[in-house]
Amino acid sequence: MIFETKRGEAIRHGGRILIPVGRSWTMPLPGGRGAFVWNRPLGLEVEGPGEKVFLPVPDRTRRVQWGLLAAGFAVFLLSRFFRGR
Repeated sequence: MIFETKRGEAIRHGGRILIPVGRSWTMPLPGGRGAFVWNRPLGLEVEGPGEKVFLPVPDRTRRVQWGLLAAGFAVFLLSRFFRGR
């Protein structure tokens, strides 16, 4: 597995420089015939006169995925509990 944090192309806007930042996770498939890649946003670096700020970007898709996983696990536990009675 390979984890990489990458910075995108810098964009000038209103006297500031904006740089998108993302993280990717790569898992090569057996046989070297490709890979599973998952990209997600991390945030935005903002460079202005005398300042450098990192603004995190919320990854809503990831939150929804965790919520669905938790809901599925809760349904599984409840079904096991009621099935046993």
